[in-house]
Amino acid sequence: MGRSWWTRGSERVNPYFRQQPDSVLFDEEEFGVARAEFFENRERFVDRLMCAQYFDAERFDAMLLWLVSLKHFHDAKVEPMQAAYFLDADMISNNLETQSKYSKTQREAFLGALERWSKVLAEFRS
Repeated sequence: MGRSWWTRGSERVNPYFRQQPDSVLFDEEEFGVARAEFFENRERFVDRLMCAQYFDAERFDAMLLWLVSLKHFHDAKVEPMQAAYFLDADMISNNLETQSKYSKTQREAFLGALERWSKVLAEFRS
């Protein structure tokens, strides 16, 4: 089935993401940093998506990478992912879908992001 979206690591460097070592999985301060970075990147990605109808690939990737980090924090504590991480999920899906149909310049990027985002939601909601 291919790589899961939860797979840790990235082939290229993302300026909005900092990989955290497993040694900090129980550090509440580092968990707070990961949460803040996720929400910051999600907010900026959504802002560009909604207002400018622009697909910011680096912010989208960072949002997913921080989500992976948060999953590792929660897995280490044997607790479920928080629903707050996915409050805007349907709105993001709807906008990605709309832009994948109507964007003149980034149709492929929006379509690829919609497929990735759908996998994230399917895994979270299962």
